[in-house]
Amino acid sequence: MEAAKLEADNLKNQLLTLAGIPFDQVLSSINDGVVVVDRAGTIVFVNPSYSRILKMPPEYALGRNMQEVTPNAHTLRVLHTGKPLLYDSHYSHDLGFDVVMSATPIFQDGVLVGAVTVFRPAEEMIELYSAYRRAHGLVDYYQELLVQEKTLFRFFEKIVGHSGNLVHAVKMAARVAGTDATVLVTGENGVGKDILAEAIHQSSGRREKSFIVVNCAAIPEALLESELFGFEQGAFTGAARGGRLGRFELADGGTMFLDEIGDMSLPMQAKLLRVLQNKEIQRVGSNRVVHVDARVIAATNRDLDKMVRDGQFREDLLYRLNVFPIAIPPLRERKSDIPRLVKHFLDEYCGKYGKSLITAPETFETLNRCDWPGNVRQLRNAMERAVILCDGTILLPQHFDLSEVHAPPLSEVVLQNNLKGQVRQVERRAYEDALLSSEGNKSRAIQKLGVSRRTFYKRLREFNMA
Repeated sequence: MEAAKLEADNLKNQLLTLAGIPFDQVLSSINDGVVVVDRAGTIVFVNPSYSRILKMPPEYALGRNMQEVTPNAHTLRVLHTGKPLLYDSHYSHDLGFDVVMSATPIFQDGVLVGAVTVFRPAEEMIELYSAYRRAHGLVDYYQELLVQEKTLFRFFEKIVGHSGNLVHAVKMAARVAGTDATVLVTGENGVGKDILAEAIHQSSGRREKSFIVVNCAAIPEALLESELFGFEQGAFTGAARGGRLGRFELADGGTMFLDEIGDMSLPMQAKLLRVLQNKEIQRVGSNRVVHVDARVIAATNRDLDKMVRDGQFREDLLYRLNVFPIAIPPLRERKSDIPRLVKHFLDEYCGKYGKSLITAPETFETLNRCDWPGNVRQLRNAMERAVILCDGTILLPQHFDLSEVHAPPLSEVVLQNNLKGQVRQVERRAYEDALLSSEGNKSRAIQKLGVSRRTFYKRLREFNMA
């Protein structure tokens, strides 16, 4: 018995020591049960998890033959066949529960010297798998949320800018987009209220239906009711034969965008209130009530609270419209977005007019000093005009008509002393970028810059780049 135990200890040392690493400590830290036997089936090593699962102290197993401890153990079959048994799941009569195990023979110099078995109760494996599925489900859930968020914000890409107050407005719009809540968008002329409203519609479940736009200030008061609610044949002089559907009916299932809502008369406000309350309309000249399911997004550049106090706007209608207010800041309050907007419009109009332009630093400085009372719309128009007027490759302040945007004049120092040097620096960088992006191909660089070959080589010599 002593000789057998000594031989088992030697085998254990051979099996469990690798390059000085106490490998038995590694095995002891594993949560699966681990048992190692020699060629004769004598147990030479068990880890703590083995004892935990079998509810027996290690002293009871060590030095004893596997046949005595667990007579039906599949490890004995592996010792007999010399072939591994991997991921076997079965009911163990010796243990009294289902197990999942893998038993692998150990060879030394081609001779079978023992076997190692790793096992775990099937119940623990089921718990482990359940935890995996829960974790995997969370991953799927958050991936789906990420895709949804990306999909939502995809429709807001037309709103250029990263200033805090603008980002907040866009986030609020993205949040309300998936609901049917009525939205009131406020902001000065030209800030992009219509673009935000359409983005809300495109991000909603109504995107497959119509987005109907009505500018309440552009339609004469006498015609606004028939435009919104439609009319029956003969409803008034000149009414079209057969009548006509109104905008609300056309927006059924989709979104109705009421722009410049602050310009609507009080009588029309009362009729609109009925639509918001009951989702019903009556065509002009008809007593028939028509149910409509149209989400309403309203917009205005006016102070509706003040209009309520002045008796110019119905308070109950304001409550109905102001379920989810979103305020878009004016451009003068987010001037950090001006460079992004300038680049966006420059790319747009260079593509439209077949030009290749860059913007001089002093141009950004000049545009940033403007108040822009017409906001983004005014900047867009100014950029289009400047691109058309620019005959060279660099967009300069003189290409802009800034008389209406309250731009303070640049100092004489900037105009006379620094302007020429800054332009040369910008031009040099343009040539460097063109050569770099063309991988040194000068013909392609000339094409990118949109200059003549003679001018190109002249500039290379001036910039010591030839």
